[in-house]
This record gives sequence, C-alpha cells and structure tokens, in this order.
Amino acid sequence: MAISLVVWVIGTWLIGILILNAAHRSGAGRLAQQVRTTDEGHLIGEVAIFFFHIGIPFVAIIVGVLGTDLMALGNALPNTVLGFAALEWVRGVGIAVGTLLFVMLVLWLMSRGQSAVHTSKSTWATALREAAYNEVHWAFYRSAGALWFGDLYAGAVLGSVLIGLEWVLHPHFRAQVQSAEMRPKLVLQLICLIVSSGLYLGVQNLWLMMAAHMLISVIGSRFLSARTTDTAAATPLNSSQPLT
Repeated sequence: MAISLVVWVIGTWLIGILILNAAHRSGAGRLAQQVRTTDEGHLIGEVAIFFFHIGIPFVAIIVGVLGTDLMALGNALPNTVLGFAALEWVRGVGIAVGTLLFVMLVLWLMSRGQSAVHTSKSTWATALREAAYNEVHWAFYRSAGALWFGDLYAGAVLGSVLIGLEWVLHPHFRAQVQSAEMRPKLVLQLICLIVSSGLYLGVQNLWLMMAAHMLISVIGSRFLSARTTDTAAATPLNSSQPLT
C-alpha cells in the first residue's frame, strides 16, 4: 500500500508540473485567456482544479490506496464529529487558536515595518476555496512520506519539499517573486504551509487546518495591504489556481 500511495503522489506531482510547463512553453496563452474570461472556460478550469486538488486524493481513498487518518480526517467512529471525538476537538481548537494568535501577532509586526505596497485583500469566499483546495492537496502530499516511514514528521517534511518544488518549478514563479505586489501573497502562502504542517503534526485535523488557512489568508492580507505602489499584473502563487 505504501508503494502504491507513493506512486499516486509522485505521479500527481509530476502531472501537475509537466502540464503547467508544457502549456507555458507551447505558448497556450489563448487557451488560458479563454479559461479566465469565458463562462465555459471558467467552468472547465474550475472542474480541472477541483479534480487535481480534491478529486485525486479522494479517489485514492475510495480505491483503498489512502486512509482517512493520513489525510487528517480522523475516523468515522461512534461519538465522533467529522471524524474526531469531543476531547480531540477541544484540544485541537486550543492548539489552533494559540497558533493563530502567534501568527497574527507576527503578521501585525510585519505590517508595521513594511513599505507601502498594494496587495489585494482576500475575500472569505476566495479564502475558503483556496484553503480547501490547498489543504487537501498538501495533506495528500504528506501522506506518502507518513505512510512510507511510519512517521508524521517525515510526512510533513517530505510533503513540504514536494510543495516547495511545485512552487519553484512553476513557470511564473520568478516573475511573482520579483513583483512587489505579489511578494506579500507568497509570504502568506508560505506561512499557511508552515502553520498547516505544524497542525498536521499537532492535531491531525484537516478541518482545523482549513480554518487556520482561511483566517491567515483573509486577516493576513488585510494586515499587509497598503497604498498602491506597484500595479504590475500577476497571478498569486498558490496551488489551487492553474499557473499557465
């Protein structure tokens, strides 16, 4: 089962990287424009994103390659809510709230010292979508290392390596790093990954990981928003949006 899951995860990772870079190098700009600007294209793009980030992991669960515990979904047992017992929820919420308070303090301090840079504020709907897509996707990447080595820490580290490589190999990564407008979004994405990895180790609760991700995205974007000094158009680097 461990080898099968590793194949699923590495295969998914390679497919995503190869398709994005192949589309970019082939100059598929018109196709990308249609996906972004037409209703039909938007629907097709959204379905593809949903399948890549959420569909593949849950197909793996259905066929028996992956267990819900490795996806931080707990176990469907009596007296549980969304896979977790009441005491697990109390403990998990306490750890998540404490982590979020620390992160918000760090973001507030960062905002006090930053130069005036415009970055769009995340809406709750957008943040919820990105949190769901990214957290399921990230948990899937962590699951292979966790199962292979029998260690959540190994899963968190190796999963973060795959996610980081996925970002770096993105065809627009360099342009986004160089954009003053996009750097705060990249910082928030990195913070979300670090917090998610910590909660994966500390509470193993995907629902709390999604909630933390959403709150960091929304509140963090408000902390880091300021006057417009860079109006360069770019697409934020996050794995829940196709980068073409």
